[in-house]
Amino acid sequence: MDEEELQQAVLAHVSRPGYRPLKVRKIAAKLGLDADGAGALKKTVKRLVKKGKLAYGENHTLMPPGKRDSKRITGVFRRLPSGYGFVRPQSVGRTQNSGDDIYIPQKRAADAASGDIVRVRLTGKRGSRNGTGPAGEIIEVVERDSHRFVGTYFEQGGICLVQVDGKIFSQPILVGDAASRSTRPNEKVVIEMVRFPSHIHDGEAVVVEVLGPRNQPGVDTMSIIHEFGLPGDFGEEVLEETRRIAASFDESISSDRRDLTDLTVVTIDPVDARDFDDAISLERNSAGHWRLGVHIADVSHFVKPNTELDREAKERATSVYLPDRVIPMLPETISNNLASLQPEAVRYTGQFLSSSPLMARGSRPNRSGPLSEVIAACITRRSTHSWQIGNPGKRNFRLRSTRCLQTCIPWP
Repeated sequence: MDEEELQQAVLAHVSRPGYRPLKVRKIAAKLGLDADGAGALKKTVKRLVKKGKLAYGENHTLMPPGKRDSKRITGVFRRLPSGYGFVRPQSVGRTQNSGDDIYIPQKRAADAASGDIVRVRLTGKRGSRNGTGPAGEIIEVVERDSHRFVGTYFEQGGICLVQVDGKIFSQPILVGDAASRSTRPNEKVVIEMVRFPSHIHDGEAVVVEVLGPRNQPGVDTMSIIHEFGLPGDFGEEVLEETRRIAASFDESISSDRRDLTDLTVVTIDPVDARDFDDAISLERNSAGHWRLGVHIADVSHFVKPNTELDREAKERATSVYLPDRVIPMLPETISNNLASLQPEAVRYTGQFLSSSPLMARGSRPNRSGPLSEVIAACITRRSTHSWQIGNPGKRNFRLRSTRCLQTCIPWP
């Protein structure tokens, strides 16, 4: 099943008459899903819960959002360094008392960590420092935001500890197996939580990866990748689909695109940019009006709905730019080639055209007709030139010019 089919299937299942709240894995079994399908269903459920179309019940079960107990609310927990925290309720199904963030005292927060989805029982008491707003206690951690964290390893009194980066945990986490990995003090490590800390016991974890000494080149980048769970390499199915797209790409100008080959287009990305996907053009028509074109690489030409590439792009959501690398949303065959505005190559773009009727300085614009339209365009050839602007001894600027052949059509 694709994403849309999974959503329809799980919503139909929980909406059936006589439905009794079940866990995701049991719903997956009833829908006849294999292991991969069950994993996809879990991600689908998370999206539906965030949209308010599903709600978590007791013991990680699923239920329609309208049937939630008004005294038991699901939301995202944020713990402050001093120990107490707040739960922000999910947007759908709130009661009058649950519209505000719910204050959770330290002794009522159990072992929840910042970012976890939790269930809260309202205590009926006012909380927080100023004594306003609802208060409650966490009765269940529905879903952990993460089980892996990045921190700095150190030893104290013969005990191996890791201070997790950021303010997620106020106290160091005990790691008893660090010696088996030859971990050295002041090294950055990745840990897997065995027991989350609470007000009655310390946290415990195991070291799963040693990144290297702090401040060593590349270690900070790897720390960021692990800390935020940034995606790694693309799967083989996504890469295979990308290869098929690249093999089938035809550089001829199709009949459904209008030719604008007389335009000169200037890329606005700097020379050292990681990708080239933005450009502008400026022309003056026979009436003396100026028309500005803004050209954006047309990625949608390559990413079709409900494909492996589409699902992967939804999961990644965006490209991530780090100091020494890019983690792309799409494979580089597309992001740095087919959808990159390269010279001497056919490239499709979306284009916004804006016309200005200003004829001369001081004249008033004529607004009798439309001033803009949106079109799809194809850049087919580019040559690059540079000009140095400025005086000796002062900051100079360089312009990157692109001579293009384009095709374009109205784009609804």
